[in-house]
Amino acid sequence: MQIQKAERRLIFKTIKKINDFTADDMRHGDMTKKQILAQGKMNKIDIWGRELKINFFNFDNTVDEHFGNMASMAKWTAWKGEYPPLIQIMIERFKNNEGGVLRHDLLNKAFLELSTTIECVRRIKEFLSNLLYNNGFRSLSIDDLQQLALKIRDPKDGVKLPKFDDYDWVNGLGITIHDTYATKIYLDYIDIKDNSFEASLSFRIQDHFGLDIADLNGKWFEYSQWFCSWFILQRYKVYDYKPFINEANFSCVITG
Repeated sequence: MQIQKAERRLIFKTIKKINDFTADDMRHGDMTKKQILAQGKMNKIDIWGRELKINFFNFDNTVDEHFGNMASMAKWTAWKGEYPPLIQIMIERFKNNEGGVLRHDLLNKAFLELSTTIECVRRIKEFLSNLLYNNGFRSLSIDDLQQLALKIRDPKDGVKLPKFDDYDWVNGLGITIHDTYATKIYLDYIDIKDNSFEASLSFRIQDHFGLDIADLNGKWFEYSQWFCSWFILQRYKVYDYKPFINEANFSCVITG
C-alpha cells in the first residue's frame, strides 16, 4: 500500500539567487570607452622594462560589425547536433535588446539529456535510497529531508550540479552557458510502497547571457574578438545592449 505522497519540497538551492539582475554580468551601459580599454590582465607585455598593452577592444567597428563577430562565434562553436539554434536565439534576443528571462523547450531538453544532469540525478537517487533503507521505508520527516539536503550539498561527497563544462565546443552550449549561476532542486512527490519508491525531481537552473569585469581580466576571452565585441555592445554607454537570464526547467522520475 502507498505510505506517502508528499507535497513539493525544496531540497537544494545555491547560495547565488534565482533572478539576480544585480550581478556584475547583468550590468549594461555602465562603462566609458576609456574604462573598457583599461580592461585586460593577460594582454600586457614587458619590453625592456616598459609595459605595452595589446588591445582587442575595437571601437572602430560598427554595431553591425560587432554583432558580426558574435555571429562568427556562433558559426565556429555551434554546428553539431540539434542545439546550435539556441545560440542564434540568444544572440537575436541580445540584438533585440530585450533583457529579461529566456525560456525555451530546446534548452530544457539540452539540460535534461546532459551527462552531468544524469549523474546528479543518479547521486540524489542513491542518497534517497539509502535514507529510506535506513528509516525502514517510512514516511520522510523534516529531519530526513534536511539530511538529504546536507548530503546533496556535501563538498566532498555531494552532487555536481548540471553544467556544460565538458569538451564539447561545437554544440553552442559550452560557449554560451558552460557553467551555471543559480540552481534549485525540488522533490515534487515521493510514493513509498513496500520496500520501493517512486519520486519526481524538478530542476530550475539559470545562467546569465552577459559578461562581467572578471571575464575580460585574466581569461582567454580578452584575446577574443567575439567576446571583446560582446563586452563593448553590453557595457559601453553608447550601445547599452541588455544581457539576460537563460532559464531551464525540467523534471525526471526516479525509482528504487
